[in-house]
Amino acid sequence: MVPPNTQLSQLMRTLIIVVACFSLCWFPLETYLLLNELKPEINGWKYINLVFFFSHWLAMSNSCLNPIIYGLYNTKYNEEYRRLFRQIGCFWRGNKNLADPMKPERRWNSSNDCRDQHEIDQIVDIPSMISSSTRH
Repeated sequence: MVPPNTQLSQLMRTLIIVVACFSLCWFPLETYLLLNELKPEINGWKYINLVFFFSHWLAMSNSCLNPIIYGLYNTKYNEEYRRLFRQIGCFWRGNKNLADPMKPERRWNSSNDCRDQHEIDQIVDIPSMISSSTRH
């Protein structure tokens, strides 16, 4: 188990990185919007459309950075990403072992192998849920 001070320092480091990325990504767009209010004639500049486009794109791309930052600097996110990618790998390889019975002790937090997907499929039977909802 990680000592509380280490967890707090990891949390603070992650928070500082998230806030810094947010600030850097949104600063150009907010600067443009402020200048647009103070000096509307900037909209007559030759390349202002490109400036707006790239600053807007950068601001919106901040949303894509957060999962990456959390995955790099937070151990719980990192573990979940690894589990998810293993399951995706099992799906693409087609290694589902459908003969395995569902074992309650392996449900949810288990060994993360391809058999887990079959267990989840048994727990949440989506095709039967869809067919029963269409009958009503």
